[in-house]
Amino acid sequence: MKLVTFNIRCDCDQGTLNVLENRKPYIRAKINEEQPDLIGFQEVQPHVAAWLSRALPEYTVIGCGRDADRGGEAMTIAFRKEALSLLDFHTFWLSETPEVPASRFPGQSIFPRICSRALFREEASGRVFAFYNTHLDHERREARIAQLRLVLEKIKSESLPVLLTGDFNTTDPQDCVEALQPEWQELLQEVTSDVGITFHGYGQDSMKLDCIFISPDFTCRGVCKWTDVHSGVYLSDHYPVAAWLDWKQD
Repeated sequence: MKLVTFNIRCDCDQGTLNVLENRKPYIRAKINEEQPDLIGFQEVQPHVAAWLSRALPEYTVIGCGRDADRGGEAMTIAFRKEALSLLDFHTFWLSETPEVPASRFPGQSIFPRICSRALFREEASGRVFAFYNTHLDHERREARIAQLRLVLEKIKSESLPVLLTGDFNTTDPQDCVEALQPEWQELLQEVTSDVGITFHGYGQDSMKLDCIFISPDFTCRGVCKWTDVHSGVYLSDHYPVAAWLDWKQD
C-alpha cells in the first residue's frame, strides 16, 4: 500500500507564481504518475476538494470542513477505488467537545482544528484498518499536545490496525509525541523521522512538519518526498511525503 501525506496549501497565493491554478496541473500529473492508494490531504477548501474529485477520477475524495457549518478547510482523504473500500467516515473537532462543530481547546489559535477518521477494507488482502488525518495548531505547544492526546485516545479505542498522517505544525514533531509517552510508543511508530525537511515555503524555509505514523500491524519498505518543481512552481509549500507499507506477517 502506498500512503501519502500532502498539505496541499489553501488557495491563497493569488498574484504569485505558486498560485493554486499554476500548481494544479503538476499536482494532478504527480498523483496520476505515482498512483498512491491513500492520501491524507490538509488545508483543502471546498472548491479544491471539488477540483480533486474532477481531476482524479480513479479516486474517491471525502472530507468535512472545520467551520460551524462544516464548510471551510477540511482534512480531506482520497483513496483509489480499485485498492480500497470505504466502510465508515467521521470528522471530529480537536477540542473538549469533539462532536461540536468549530469547537476548540482553550488557549489554541482562532482556527478550529479537526481530524478525519476513515475505516477501510483493502481489496487485495481483505484486511480492515482505520486511517486518521489531522492538522495541529500552529501557535501553541500546549494546544498541540492536547489535540494529539485526543487523537491518541480515539486511536486507543480502535482495536484495529491504524495509520495516521498529518501536519503537526511544529519544527520538532517528536516534542509532541514525547510529551505523551509511553502510551504513544505502544501504539504508533513514525516512519518519516529521517525524511528531512517537509515545509519549504516555496523554497524559502526549511522545517519538518509532516509525518506518517503506523501501528505495529504494518511494516514500512521505504519513504520519499515529492520534491518536484517546474520552473519555480512547486506542488505545494510542503513536500508531500509517501510511504510504502506492507502488512506484517503473522
